[in-house]
Amino acid sequence: MMDVRSATPSDPSGPAALPATMVGRPFGTDEAGQPVGRTKGSFVRKAVEYMLECVAQRAAASLPPHERVGASERTDQEASAVEQAKAAALEQLLTRLNAAIPDPRYHVTADYLMNAAHSYSVEFSTFLGQICCELSGDPRFSFNVGARSISPSVALLVRPFSLSQTYRLVPGGQGDPHKRGDPVSH
Repeated sequence: MMDVRSATPSDPSGPAALPATMVGRPFGTDEAGQPVGRTKGSFVRKAVEYMLECVAQRAAASLPPHERVGASERTDQEASAVEQAKAAALEQLLTRLNAAIPDPRYHVTADYLMNAAHSYSVEFSTFLGQICCELSGDPRFSFNVGARSISPSVALLVRPFSLSQTYRLVPGGQGDPHKRGDPVSH
């Protein structure tokens, strides 16, 4: 089985190490009853899917060529090895996330993570992103997930605009008077 924990050598210029545990709740409401979910479940799902895709590509690339085995048998063996690597990576992700969540009532499952209807705290999505980056072996993991998270129709609509113009169009961006505290004229 492939060890997906050490996909890339440690980079001292990379992000700082995460603390051992999360401080806040990963989803739901905080102690004051306020919702903590600021990261949509669709982004979490995309991150997990991309991490698994990276693991699958790395697993397939690491398989030795089988010259004496028939093509269909080799394909079955490769598919099995890739699926095992993906299952191991997903299990490592869940184990590491749940180890970082002090309250077992908030532990997550694969089904929970893959449900796009959920939302998560920024702290949880930071842990998830860092762990997925490590498991994927992709140093540009966050960028690549972000690029895949933009729907093709939105990408087509904003193509004629500069980055600053696009940012002003997005709700919550600098162009949104509701988020800046500016008076709104009707």
